[in-house]
Amino acid sequence: MLQATESGLAVVLGVGAAVSVLAASHGLHVFVVGRTQSKLDKIVEEIEAGGGAATAVVADCTDADEIQAVFEQIAASGQPLCFAVHNMAAPNMPTEFLKTDIEFFETHWRRATFGGFLAAQAVVKQMMKQKGMHRGTLIFTGASGSLRGKAKFSAFAAAKAGLRAMAQSIAREFGPEGIHVGHVIIDGIIDGQFVRDAGGNLANMWIKSKGKDGSLKPDEIAKAYWMLHEQERSAWTHELDLRPYNERKNRINAARSTCERRAEIFLGDFAYAFSRRQVLGNLDVVAIGDCILRDSMHYVFPGYRDDPPRRIHSFIATTRRVRARRGRTRLVPGNRR
Repeated sequence: MLQATESGLAVVLGVGAAVSVLAASHGLHVFVVGRTQSKLDKIVEEIEAGGGAATAVVADCTDADEIQAVFEQIAASGQPLCFAVHNMAAPNMPTEFLKTDIEFFETHWRRATFGGFLAAQAVVKQMMKQKGMHRGTLIFTGASGSLRGKAKFSAFAAAKAGLRAMAQSIAREFGPEGIHVGHVIIDGIIDGQFVRDAGGNLANMWIKSKGKDGSLKPDEIAKAYWMLHEQERSAWTHELDLRPYNERKNRINAARSTCERRAEIFLGDFAYAFSRRQVLGNLDVVAIGDCILRDSMHYVFPGYRDDPPRRIHSFIATTRRVRARRGRTRLVPGNRR
């Protein structure tokens, strides 16, 4: 349903359904750019069902020629480009530094840093042709890796830190020209369809372990982006840090509740079992059948590194019996008979 209208165009690169729908609800014609036609079509259908207008454009946001073609189509519309979002990144999965190959590292760099560079150049060129004190808004999506590099996330952190530094430079150069450049750090898991589809049962379990309000809602993230766009130029915000208000509390409670309900964790295609008593650092795991293994419990207990290990010690140290049921794995503390 349309709200107060604003004439012009928006472009969202990398598929961001919530922010695309919100921009359209304010009257902008939204160009939704991504690699998968079916995903783009769903966003366009949702926008049009609410009375808005949108165009799906299939393109590789790391290809200079394809990005140029996208913005030639935008320029041909004859309307001003008011709002642009770069929302690209490679899947954020832990990889040991010495096992990180060139292709993996380059993929992160191309999607985040290089893709952001291509998008920013095209957006700024278009906005600089427009007149007015506020020529438009360009927002980059960041992450906690933009600020600090955690162990086994070197490729992701390097790419996101590079994107952040570039955003700062662009803001200093083109802010005085009337282009509002923002960088939004998403510090937490997003409770959206993209994460659920990509992570399957593991992602659903991870989101559930966060508890109530322990993950970020896409619609609320979109509102923060639009707030940046609506700011008056005398008080522009360059960087926002978005996170659940009670993330630490939910992490502790999730670990405690897991112990209390006998740690019945069903992970679908993933299975974890503890091989020996070990509380500090990463936890060794042993294989069960052909299951895919990880050497870190970060995705089972996202807060175990941040909270004193004794919080979940009673579960970790006593989990010794593994019961297989119906092709799945059930973890049961060893002190429960």
